Amino acid sequence: MSLWTTLASVVMLIPAPSHLLPAGGVASKFDDDVRNNGTIDRELESGSSAKLEFTGSHAESSTTGDDVLAVPKPCIIGERNLGSLANLPRPSSMSVAEFEKLLFEFLHERKYQQLSWLVDKSIRDTGPFIKGRSYGTHPAVRVYYSPEIIVWLMNGRIGTIPDGAMIIKEQYHEPAIQHVKKSEAELRASIKSWTVMFKDSQGSHDGWFWSNPYPAADTPDLRPKVNDNHAYPFPHADSGFGHYCIRCHAATQSPQIESPSRNNEFTFAALRNIVGFPGEPIIFRVDDSWREAAKLSKLAELEIDQNLDAKLQEKQAQLEATAVTS
Repeated sequence: MSLWTTLASVVMLIPAPSHLLPAGGVASKFDDDVRNNGTIDRELESGSSAKLEFTGSHAESSTTGDDVLAVPKPCIIGERNLGSLANLPRPSSMSVAEFEKLLFEFLHERKYQQLSWLVDKSIRDTGPFIKGRSYGTHPAVRVYYSPEIIVWLMNGRIGTIPDGAMIIKEQYHEPAIQHVKKSEAELRASIKSWTVMFKDSQGSHDGWFWSNPYPAADTPDLRPKVNDNHAYPFPHADSGFGHYCIRCHAATQSPQIESPSRNNEFTFAALRNIVGFPGEPIIFRVDDSWREAAKLSKLAELEIDQNLDAKLQEKQAQLEATAVTS
């Protein structure tokens, strides 16, 4: 049973419907067009992980081992374009602050969009929203997946994800329904934060670098900024290896992997959530309480606008009076 479904069951105090299980722990199948197009040779050895072989050139990976998934370059499987590789350096090769500068720029410029990464079908909730309160594991999210992640998912979640792979969650105020009709520009302005998984097998036992930066209100363009967690008031680090994220992600189990194991890939990612693949994301209960909160927010904005207009009119009157007397 997935963590999200477990959480929903506890909150709703009802058993989780069997058709919702599982979102993250069971191997997904190739859809027919990919499985039968002749460009992939899937080799399964008894008792071992799978390795994908592609026609054309291959991207190099610093991850070693026979079970490492080879990623095509360009990243195209049949008629499916998986986007381009991020090609960021490994976080274990530099200080956290140095890597954050590169990563935060990557996020702020939304380079994952520019690289044409595959993305979730829509912004989705990660838990119920009831009586003005979210019970999600994360805020509302829209997730982007680097090509290496898609290859691993298409391979049934079997094999080792190569270093440099990334999963990026754009996080929005919950519930997701309030973002349905927004344009991309409006969504960009609505991002609450990001959460990032970056594969670096040399950095820690679990093999992932974790990050949770926020748009900084005190920067001109709201770009995330590197915070020194070794200086007063000693904030919790936004990024690092062995982060608290593992408390939930440790509940995952990759197929054919005994748990606990460093060979587990520690992600709940599933093809059912991603554009171009069959299936639908899990839907959680959302009541109408968010509508009242949105209404109050709009009223507050209107009141601010009206106060501003009154002040502008008062200032204009003062300027006009000054002009007359002079």
